[in-house]
Order: sequence, then C-alpha cells, then structure tokens
Amino acid sequence: MKMKIVAIIPSRYGSTRFEGKPLALIAG
Repeated sequence: MKMKIVAIIPSRYGSTRFEGKPLALIAG
C-alpha cells in the first residue's frame, strides 16, 4: 500500500518534491 501511495504522490508533486513532502506525509 505504501508503495502505491509513493508512486501516486510523486506523479502529482513531481519527482523533485517527491523526495521531500510526500515522504514526510507518509511517514507523519
């Protein structure tokens, strides 16, 4: 499930922000 979210979020935020905010949202 986490892998799917990580794959969906980067698509929206962009591969550059995918390393910053999305990861924090999933972890937080």
